[in-house]
Amino acid sequence: MERKLVLGGLAFSSNSTSRALGKEFDALLALGPVILPLVVEKLADPDNFFALQLYDALQPDINLLVQFDADDERILEGEQGRARRLVQHWVSNR
Repeated sequence: MERKLVLGGLAFSSNSTSRALGKEFDALLALGPVILPLVVEKLADPDNFFALQLYDALQPDINLLVQFDADDERILEGEQGRARRLVQHWVSNR
């Protein structure tokens, strides 16, 4: 269930996919996969796990995506755990 908090004109959503909307996200997408190393660098900080949406949208190599099925126990680590595993996977495949 998505939670949304509205303060003034700002909306804060607990759904990380909501970060993949807007002109700023579109501008980053327009830069293309060349920025992936910078996105992974940001993902090394657990507080930046929202950058997973950008990484997933930019990554052309399906083998470099880190995603879990609903019945995979690693899903319990949340998006922060997925970000940590993605950084590890990226580094080990360089």
